[in-house]
Amino acid sequence: MSKKNHKPAPQAKGFGTNLQSIPTVIAKAEELLARQEFASALQLLKSLEESHPDHPDALEALANAYYDIGDTIRYEQATSRLVEVAPNSVNAAIGLAGAYLSNFRPVLAMLAFAHF
Repeated sequence: MSKKNHKPAPQAKGFGTNLQSIPTVIAKAEELLARQEFASALQLLKSLEESHPDHPDALEALANAYYDIGDTIRYEQATSRLVEVAPNSVNAAIGLAGAYLSNFRPVLAMLAFAHF
């Protein structure tokens, strides 16, 4: 086949197309959080989590964002999912136990600390 008839393979577009973009998106979200642009940061992280639902870095970044804005209910939900995805993560286990305490769930907190 001649080079004239050869078309290059189409390239994927958008930030959620490969795993290399995850750190870039997280860094952008952290920058937005530092500037207190919470809605934009959360929208970016939610999109990342939707495109990579079981990726620990995406879930951890989302959980950290909820923690930073003081949304303890969603922080608990995100850390709970993170523990499911990364059961050996020390940070996720401690974060979930702390979230249970913050949300006045002492029995769940004790169980989470015991699991840790």
